[in-house]
Amino acid sequence: MANQMYYQLNSSGNATENYFKGSLGEANDSLKSKTYLVETSSFLKENTLSEDQVSRKELLEKASIQSRKEAERFTNMLKNDFIEVGFFSSSEIYLLTKLKKEPIETKDWLNKVLLDNLDQPSIIVKLLHIIADIDYEMISPQGPVLALAATRIPDDEVQEYSIRAFEKWGTQECLKVLKNTRYQEGWLQDYANEVIEDLEEEFS
Repeated sequence: MANQMYYQLNSSGNATENYFKGSLGEANDSLKSKTYLVETSSFLKENTLSEDQVSRKELLEKASIQSRKEAERFTNMLKNDFIEVGFFSSSEIYLLTKLKKEPIETKDWLNKVLLDNLDQPSIIVKLLHIIADIDYEMISPQGPVLALAATRIPDDEVQEYSIRAFEKWGTQECLKVLKNTRYQEGWLQDYANEVIEDLEEEFS
């Protein structure tokens, strides 16, 4: 039947031409429609988060919120805590417990504590006092990074405690940091030089 229709339509040029135009038009419309659907589908796939991606995003958001809360909690503990040489403060006990249970998360919010209190030297001094008493391997790399950042805070006591932290850890990495750090105050530079000499003698 299809062949017969084709033959009859083909006997008249105009009819045959119109027939093919109509058929091609419908075919093009159909092709365009399918192409649109494919392109739309591809766009949706590229711009729609999968369940795994959504879950990951939610987890990251929750982790960020939790990190912020921990930083605020620890900052408040430092504000109200009395730090004394030779004694464990509640802040130090809390930090040690967190480092053992959640080392990565804890080191993350420790950064926030420093950044949120750059204008609060007393908080930074307490923070340096505490982390200096923690084993170097346990507090690395955040501890040394925080102590190094503290050397750039324009406060003599903060810079003094940063030197003390490197002195207490007493590693070769700490020695390198001290040798490459310069202090404007003469007594601070003298203190750093003494620590450098002691560590060089220890490692010689």
